[in-house]
Amino acid sequence: MCIPSKSTEAWVVAALFPADSAMRSGIECHPDPETRLGQQPKAHRIKKRQGDYEARAAELEREWRRLALPGGLSEASRFRSEFVAALPIP
Repeated sequence: MCIPSKSTEAWVVAALFPADSAMRSGIECHPDPETRLGQQPKAHRIKKRQGDYEARAAELEREWRRLALPGGLSEASRFRSEFVAALPIP
């Protein structure tokens, strides 16, 4: 499996900050989506630290369903489809 390097940050922005200005122009095409994480209101910011991601895990999981289904983000949807297709189903 391969995830493009910027996809993770783009998906986190889309999941946690759906009103972010980069969402209007397509967060998956944003040249540096990581910068959008630091542009959020201070009380809601997330840094690229394991603890920050773990603290928001339930919210990220819940929002992933919205992002990865058809009509969500195209690369997230593609990743989900390819991942599910690669799973061994008995």
